[in-house]
Amino acid sequence: MQQKPRVVIVGAGGQGHVVLDVLVELGQVDVVGFLDDRPELWHTVTKADYPVLGGIDFGVIEKGQAESFVIAVGNNAVRARLFEEGLASGLTPWDVRHPSVIVASSAELGVGAQVAAGVIIGPFAVIGRNVLMAAGCTVAHDCRIGDHAFVAPGAHLGGDVTVEELAFIGIGANVHPGIRVGRAAVVGGGAMVIRDVPPDTTVVGVPARKI
Repeated sequence: MQQKPRVVIVGAGGQGHVVLDVLVELGQVDVVGFLDDRPELWHTVTKADYPVLGGIDFGVIEKGQAESFVIAVGNNAVRARLFEEGLASGLTPWDVRHPSVIVASSAELGVGAQVAAGVIIGPFAVIGRNVLMAAGCTVAHDCRIGDHAFVAPGAHLGGDVTVEELAFIGIGANVHPGIRVGRAAVVGGGAMVIRDVPPDTTVVGVPARKI
């Protein structure tokens, strides 16, 4: 019997357990455990009874413990850095897609994307590498989401929206069609975005305004 791919999850917090739940439900891989930067968790087991192998050091898993990884960290900049470190170690990013997800046949998902329960991705949408798409968010037709971005639970992107790399769309936010959210910009929870958001800018409110 052929052995399943072995995957390590980087980050033993809430997002790590969201990823674990999907991987266990799908049954396509063996999850060997977690890596985490909190020393008090090292060599313990999580509430889901999976081991925390140690700190976030890909050298731990280069010794044959796993072939693939998932970066289950919410901070976009940290997730981006760890993703590149994982690639440099020779490991392969594992794509995470909950079975309830609806993805148009013409949509494209980059490697390492994490797509949680209830997400809908429309026709000709393009999702970058290592993007985190949380439960119940929707991405309409022709949207483009850059590498390492994060679309939070219940956020909705209208058609032809561009979310550049490292940007964050907060929980329950709405982005009108044709809007561009710049690199590393932050859209606060519940915001209604009706105009472009410049890079490295935070906007909140209805309509969304810079703070």
